[in-house]
Amino acid sequence: MASKGKGKYVWDPDKQTWVRPGQVKAEPAAETEAPTVEAPKEAEPAEAPPEPVKRAEPAEDAAAVRAWREEEAPEATEEEEELVGLPYVGAGARLIAIVIDAIIYGFVTWAITRFIPEDNNVLLLIVSIATLVVYFAGFWIWRGQTPGKMVVRARVVLVDGSKMDPIRSVLRAVIYIVYYVPMSLLGNYALGEGWSYLFVVLAMIVVLILLARRADKRALHDLLLGTMVISSQTAVEVVDEEEPAQT
Repeated sequence: MASKGKGKYVWDPDKQTWVRPGQVKAEPAAETEAPTVEAPKEAEPAEAPPEPVKRAEPAEDAAAVRAWREEEAPEATEEEEELVGLPYVGAGARLIAIVIDAIIYGFVTWAITRFIPEDNNVLLLIVSIATLVVYFAGFWIWRGQTPGKMVVRARVVLVDGSKMDPIRSVLRAVIYIVYYVPMSLLGNYALGEGWSYLFVVLAMIVVLILLARRADKRALHDLLLGTMVISSQTAVEVVDEEEPAQT
């Protein structure tokens, strides 16, 4: 199911990360330091010639690096921790949404194409593709949610949290067609007519496995179009660069 993280996140254009609203702060003005007068230094005794420096062995170098990592390495900032905890929707919930949308889309397509002669394959293909684009792009433009994503409480937004625009909504639906048509034809060619959906399902599984390995749960079409799928229960807003966020 969808991530249960709640809260409000904002996109910080300066840091290029998601942060809590209270974490977006204006940089403090540089403080001027009062000039200091140094006391005259006492004459230092002559130093003895430095002893030759012994080169550290590789094992000693490695030990020094490990000690630095354990003691001196900086810890993760609050902004980085917030970025890890963003309410991205994972592969399981997106699989459920795809299945629900596929059932609804299949029923709508059947209801429309049942009046088209079965031997008119070209018209059937055109109507099927047009229905797919109108179904997915229409819901994304309207509210960023198809019926499947409404059920799992997820929505599609741009990477800065803004609403989906018509152009990217249509392009995202077209990529769905690119997933479907080649794999469907490959299934018909390899296993015969009626097996096309098996190859489509395999392609869908590969896409879900790849997105599950990413921290931001973005699929190939999300990376190409600058979109992401997040929990619809979380408020995500864009920080205006001209107006500093209130703390």
